[in-house]
Amino acid sequence: DDVETAIASRVEAARSALEVELLSTHAEDRKDLQKQMEIACDERLAASLLARESELQSVHAEEVKRLRREAEVSSQQALTNAKSLLATELATRYEREMSEIRRQADAAVAAAHSQREAAVNRAEAKMRTLQAAHRTALEQVTASRAAEAKEEVEAARAEAEKRIKAAQGA
Repeated sequence: DDVETAIASRVEAARSALEVELLSTHAEDRKDLQKQMEIACDERLAASLLARESELQSVHAEEVKRLRREAEVSSQQALTNAKSLLATELATRYEREMSEIRRQADAAVAAAHSQREAAVNRAEAKMRTLQAAHRTALEQVTASRAAEAKEEVEAARAEAEKRIKAAQGA
């Protein structure tokens, strides 16, 4: 009787510890999901910056065409020279703006990848923690109670693996 009571007490303690760990893992997973949503926003920002780059290229091309047509129509050398200088200024400004947009896009993409990698690393660390908890629980529970505790731990482990795969696929 005392042995069974002790075994039941240990099983309950192991189960409680696993529940606390699962609740903690759930809260961290919610934080990770929130960070992944922020990453998606950063990726949308990068896409928006790239679209702006394309738009600026189109505007630049149209402006250059317009300036060239005006220079060809004009017979005055001074007007031609002024438009040429304006085209050069626009090209220089365009290059500066494009350089800044590319730098921002690269930074946003790098930050998104870094955050995604960190989320995967945290998920893998959680998996290792769950595996260690699994080994400890199996050592503390007697053979008659081991099957029941093992099923609970395996379910938690499968859920953690699913979350890792989901984090890696995101």
